[in-house]
Amino acid sequence: TEQLNETPVSMLAEQSQKRDMEVDYKLKEERVATSMHAAHYVIEVTITGTWYGMDNGKPTKYIGPKRFQGIGKTTRDAKFKAANNALAKLQNQMP
Repeated sequence: TEQLNETPVSMLAEQSQKRDMEVDYKLKEERVATSMHAAHYVIEVTITGTWYGMDNGKPTKYIGPKRFQGIGKTTRDAKFKAANNALAKLQNQMP
């Protein structure tokens, strides 16, 4: 049953809590259906906290928000994709 709770959203919440970061989701855009395309939703996740990285071989530190977006046919799919994008960035940052 633990694997059922391992969605990208829950994993992002767990990782953010470990790193003392705040997570906020917003519906940015609703793209209406046309004769060529189905309706799509754009969700943006904003993560506020301390970010670490490398710039030209030197460690960097940024304090503030970073935004990631996801697009999907449902708001749930879009939220999951936004969380996946944010998780990928968190995995690449320095410990």
